[in-house]
Amino acid sequence: MAGVSDQIGRGGEAPALSNVPVADLLGGSLTSAMGLLAALFDAQRTGCGRHVDIAMADAMLAHAVVPMLTLAVHGQTRPAGADRLSGALPCYSVYRTGDGRHLAVGALERKFWDRFCDVIGREDLKPLHLPKDAATADSVRSDLAELIGSRTLAEWHPPWR
Repeated sequence: MAGVSDQIGRGGEAPALSNVPVADLLGGSLTSAMGLLAALFDAQRTGCGRHVDIAMADAMLAHAVVPMLTLAVHGQTRPAGADRLSGALPCYSVYRTGDGRHLAVGALERKFWDRFCDVIGREDLKPLHLPKDAATADSVRSDLAELIGSRTLAEWHPPWR
């Protein structure tokens, strides 16, 4: 009902369900804890109790900041995998490794992208941090997919650890 599963996965595929109970944690536990703490704080100040009403769907909708902003600006959300934070940018995506596992690249900030390019030996990709068009993004993503897919996840273990 909150539209979250529509925003998970890749466009054209069935939505992926997380094995992390996001609605339970954000919508139930975290929202309940915040409500209870606010009620306790208010009770200490006023001496009055409060009724704390928690709705998981409401809380999930409140946490769907990016799709809600996209809806407000463009009149519709983008398909899963088509916006900056769900895979449209090569610098913020998930790539399959040579052993069939996955490596997440989260280099939205330029300094992190530049460091990532240094680590993988692809300094030539530095200027393509935020590609100007889909064709360039696809080319960078393809290069990264090929490179990351050439090694196992263990081989990609960061050298600075």
